[in-house]
Amino acid sequence: GLNLERYLGTVPTGARLPWDHIDVSLEPGFLAKEYRKALRGRLSPPCGKPVHAQVHHNNVADHLADTRKLVCYDCGVVCDLDQMRDERLGYLRSMGALDARNAETQLAQKEAAVPADGSTRRQRRRVPPVVVQPEGRRYRLRYSKLGAERFQGHLDTLRTLPRVFRRAGIPLNYSQGFHPHPLLSFGPALPLGTSALGELVDVTLGIEIADEELRTRFNEAAPAGLLIEDLKRLGAGDPKLHRVLATADYLVSLESDALIEAAGGVESLARLCAEVSTATELPIVRRDKKGREKTKNLAELVRHVGLGARWAPDPRLALDPDAVAIAMQLRIDQGWLARPQEVLGLLGLEELEALELVRLGCWAEAEGRRVDPITGVRSGG
Repeated sequence: GLNLERYLGTVPTGARLPWDHIDVSLEPGFLAKEYRKALRGRLSPPCGKPVHAQVHHNNVADHLADTRKLVCYDCGVVCDLDQMRDERLGYLRSMGALDARNAETQLAQKEAAVPADGSTRRQRRRVPPVVVQPEGRRYRLRYSKLGAERFQGHLDTLRTLPRVFRRAGIPLNYSQGFHPHPLLSFGPALPLGTSALGELVDVTLGIEIADEELRTRFNEAAPAGLLIEDLKRLGAGDPKLHRVLATADYLVSLESDALIEAAGGVESLARLCAEVSTATELPIVRRDKKGREKTKNLAELVRHVGLGARWAPDPRLALDPDAVAIAMQLRIDQGWLARPQEVLGLLGLEELEALELVRLGCWAEAEGRRVDPITGVRSGG
């Protein structure tokens, strides 16, 4: 029984509206006048300009000589026009625009002057600013990402670490150029949702600080789950992190009943793991950023795949004791990396959902033996 046209149809500009009882600090009719001006294509110059002036004055002399009233639309908002005029005067004086000639000189200085060789401004190269900062101290940190922190992507971690250092009062050194960024060098990106016990990052600090103080101040400022586990001071001759790392250890925890059903039993899965570890051809198909398919040989990157905890499980992981753990040792190649999900696909387990996926750590390599990038301790291959 409602007349929809009365409520939803076109209404005259002078009609009362349901929200007219709300005070929006505007004079009655102000918005209606602006609406009618808009229909005629007329613009309303900003408040505060002298009447009939197209632009503000660009120097002190002309500003003081103009005594015309400032534009005011009587919108209902209380403005102090004298204060607006004084503020404009202060801005002009702070810029040194004292008279018209001075203003023209400043404008000419801003324009690109043609150099002696006749090249234009577009042809000249901009010179990046030089950031003066103290001599850098390089450190290699090993940190853990557990709990909710494992859901932080690699780019999120790239932004989080500088914030933690700032919060801890530890300045970082920055790169030079038009867009300086903190000098951080990470290991291979961690897949989203993967826990980590031994992630590595090289940082360049702007202060001298003791190792234990660095660890304490960082851990106190870091979010829960992101902690420095170990660190060392790097020398001038130490190579960069991406030139050091050779292998990464992963642990995948799977629900035992579903795994046995998918693989046909633990013994069958163990034989399949051995075959994958010793195979010379493990072709997989990947798509690049342009959608083109490329065939890769995953055998080049798979060092070992086996059942059980090949490395002692860390108590912080809280792994399900009834689950089956698959241990992987994958080679780190700068061109491309093997993904644990791809290895599970070679085992016929790509459809299973992992209860836990952990990267236990990354290793360097020397003389066929694995080397801890922090302590330098060697272990078996």
